[in-house]
Amino acid sequence: MVKEKSKTWNAEKAEKTDNCGSESKAFFEDGKADKYAVKSRNSNKCQLKRLDFKPKFGKDQLCNYSNLPDKKRHLMNSHKTDFDQNQLTGMLGVPLYSSDHHMPAYHEGTIGKWRLTKTGFCLDRGYCSGLWGVQGMPVLMRDCGSNGAEWETWMSLSPHEIESQELGCRYASGHTVVMGLGMGWVAINMALNPKVTMVTIIERDPEVIELFGLSGARGGLPEDINNKIRIIRADALEWQPDLPVNFLYADIWRCLEEPQTLDEVRCMQANVQADQIYYWGQELTIHATAVETDYSSLAWDIAVHQAVNENIALPLLMPEEFDYPQMIAMVARLRRERFPEKYSDI
Repeated sequence: MVKEKSKTWNAEKAEKTDNCGSESKAFFEDGKADKYAVKSRNSNKCQLKRLDFKPKFGKDQLCNYSNLPDKKRHLMNSHKTDFDQNQLTGMLGVPLYSSDHHMPAYHEGTIGKWRLTKTGFCLDRGYCSGLWGVQGMPVLMRDCGSNGAEWETWMSLSPHEIESQELGCRYASGHTVVMGLGMGWVAINMALNPKVTMVTIIERDPEVIELFGLSGARGGLPEDINNKIRIIRADALEWQPDLPVNFLYADIWRCLEEPQTLDEVRCMQANVQADQIYYWGQELTIHATAVETDYSSLAWDIAVHQAVNENIALPLLMPEEFDYPQMIAMVARLRRERFPEKYSDI
């Protein structure tokens, strides 16, 4: 049975972020959870090699601005511009991105095949919002070549990634398990959630764990928040918990919609038996599984719930404080607009 929504996800509001820079989380309810005041750590405390490095991004990370008008494209490609970020966003006609979530002060550096770096000014499209200007975005990259010549993005604190993960941060509770450490942003923000009592991070790569430990990401966190977090080196598809799990968040994939994603979530859940699950990009899985119909009708709500309950058959997070089916529809529409060649046969 589809319950009546107590709040409506404002799709029009989300679309207007292209022009007026309104909220990046338009689908959140009006109330905001209490947050801890977090101080950043002195960068001198981290013994990581500083890098002068300009990363290359995968298509899921940053938008390709080659189709911008010539004047705007020139601004983005200019390395000698005297414009600051506010002037750039004003001239490009896009809002400057900011988030209400805690953004750690990462130190740049490299451990083995993994590298943490930061971008200059760039553009990115949100997961469920429009185009944003971004300054100094932290990025986790992996060396996929033999001589450090080819680097691919595995995670970034881009608007797209933040918006695609923040429901997990908001709705996590009790003992929360995070499959895949990455930059640790999700785990830290979950630990800052008062409803969360423990965050167990499962990561199989020791270099990722070491890089996170030296990155300064946990610097300045209150002791009680740091004490919530533990990291276990293990395979996400094999690990079994030592304590009951209330909430499972999974993100072990480089790209959205990898063909094995749902099967791997099912594998994790078979071992973990969490009360509730949220995984990166689940909205796209639900959309692909649901019987597509008129998004504005009750039939779409019914199709979404049937897809989750009957086809996916996992205890997925299905927020009721806003119109989650409409958010799913918006995410899918924006995805198709962003990569029309991928969805040309749909």
